[in-house]
Amino acid sequence: MRINDSERPALHVEVSANDFDGYQVNFNDYQIVDAPLLILNALDQSTISFAQKDDSLKRTQLLPSKYFQYYTWIDQLKSKELIVSIDEYSTQLDLNPSCGIIGKQQDNQIYYAIFRDGLQTVIIFTNHTQIIEAISHVNTLLFFALKLTILYDLDSIY
Repeated sequence: MRINDSERPALHVEVSANDFDGYQVNFNDYQIVDAPLLILNALDQSTISFAQKDDSLKRTQLLPSKYFQYYTWIDQLKSKELIVSIDEYSTQLDLNPSCGIIGKQQDNQIYYAIFRDGLQTVIIFTNHTQIIEAISHVNTLLFFALKLTILYDLDSIY
């Protein structure tokens, strides 16, 4: 949950319900890995711009090539969809696990894959079909290792 506080711009809120205790709401300090979304830009040379759909202020964020970003929804009550633009291509992603093509960049296609790693949704954009194929054929237990490998590869470039 985002809040308007420079020291603590977000909180981790966990709500649970059961027959014995009723509802329980726990507030904890926000950790970067608590973000519901991880966006990986593994494109060779394009910056990705993205924003939450229906964000009235259109707070677009930029993600340079070979970088990743943890993302928390601007407005929890609005649609959990992203509007993504890469070069002249734009698309809306609903964040259900899937793979697809956004467009063509010079001689390369722009691919994306969306998958879940526990409670976190991961979106990767790439020009390399091998990455998309690996994601689509990996079982859930290996997603974490694959995500760490991709993050390490992106991090080691810089």
